[in-house]
Amino acid sequence: MANAITYKDIFLSLPGVLHLKKLVIQENVGNHIVMSLQAIMNAELDDYAFYDLPETISLNYFQNNQEKILFKGVISSAVLKKDGGNRIIEIVASDATYWMDIDRKTRCFQNIEKTVSEVIAEIMKGYGESDSLCNIPDRPIGELIFQYEETDWEFLKRFLSKYNESLYPAATFETIHFQAGIATQNEDVNWDYYPYQKNKDFSRLAYLSKNGFTELLPAQFTFYRLENHDVVALGSQIRYKGNLLYVSRIKRELNNGLLVNTYELKQKEAMLIERFYNSRLTGISQYATVVNTQRDRVQVVMQKDLIAESCYWYPFSSVSSSSDGSGWYCMPEKGESVRVYFPTENESEAYVITCVKGHVPAGEQDPMGNPSVRSISTDAGNLVQFNDDGILIEAKTGDASISLKNSGEIIVSGPLKIDLSPTTSCSLSAKTINCETSGLVKVIDDSGVNITAGTAGVFLNAKEIHEN
Repeated sequence: MANAITYKDIFLSLPGVLHLKKLVIQENVGNHIVMSLQAIMNAELDDYAFYDLPETISLNYFQNNQEKILFKGVISSAVLKKDGGNRIIEIVASDATYWMDIDRKTRCFQNIEKTVSEVIAEIMKGYGESDSLCNIPDRPIGELIFQYEETDWEFLKRFLSKYNESLYPAATFETIHFQAGIATQNEDVNWDYYPYQKNKDFSRLAYLSKNGFTELLPAQFTFYRLENHDVVALGSQIRYKGNLLYVSRIKRELNNGLLVNTYELKQKEAMLIERFYNSRLTGISQYATVVNTQRDRVQVVMQKDLIAESCYWYPFSSVSSSSDGSGWYCMPEKGESVRVYFPTENESEAYVITCVKGHVPAGEQDPMGNPSVRSISTDAGNLVQFNDDGILIEAKTGDASISLKNSGEIIVSGPLKIDLSPTTSCSLSAKTINCETSGLVKVIDDSGVNITAGTAGVFLNAKEIHEN
């Protein structure tokens, strides 16, 4: 009892507080630390003092002639009551990690060589002064990680579940402080002589065993619950009865004027977190712009992405393709609009699909002006079009074309040159064959036969000429 903290040792950072009536501080892995209290206020305090309540609150205590912090945080609600001649204020507050759990954000970590600490550092850039300790091996993440419509706190919890770890917030700092992963340093306390309650969590063991943790043992899910007056942090490593255990839950409350801390101590295996995903991701698609293309994969920059990286190679869902390379090879070009599609909640299964382009027809000749016309075109001006009259194959917007008419007519147009070069024979068969030219018509073979028709007449040159 020598180190016990009484209600007289605890004081709030609010003016006019006479003493605490009730106090409860709850600390759980992966959740914000929450403090609830009732305090007796000075009856002479003006009501306007309540309107001027600060946004943050601090709960301090004296121990061994030293002032220490028990809780610092952000006030989420406050109520002022009048009971007879007393004024009672009720306050609920959370630690500073609360600020990470307000705005939903979207960002994509496409660089799979980024490490765990680099991902955390990217998240924390938006919070100014803060501190985070990463207790997870700092290896490359190795896969696509996508934060979609999640708060930073939600995202980091989900991201750390990839490593079967969670977040451990700290309650004694004005700014954001947390540990990513369970602590690795031992607290110098001796709790072996305290009364305890011994428990076994069979349901947690069964759940983890059915979700991939097949090597767990029942003995690893024995945990202890005990009360004392020492103040240690959530996630602290404690040597208890010869074993290394970890603080998995804390409840601090005033009991008969004394601050009593109830701790749960678990083995590391019982602290494992199964991997979970963002259910909001299933079935959504994000607009993006193609940056690079390689075979059947593309690199893109997503719209509304806070990072705007473009180094991940997404599979592209083409019109029709097979594993042997047969079928269509139809890939988007640089600068083209596409969509990144997420078929499941697992972002690593994402792939890129084509995007419905917002196109306003420029006129009657616009290829998209008639819904009955199907066409394939490129930026170079090449076109294959299936229209009401037949099929049109066109190179460079009309410079050369082949038109196959439904009427049976074939029109071949080449402004510079048309070559017919079969290796064996070429046959032209029709009732009438018309050859029109403004210059000469020549028929030449390798044996030296030459037939030339022009404005001056028809010239025949051969070893033998037969006239009928």
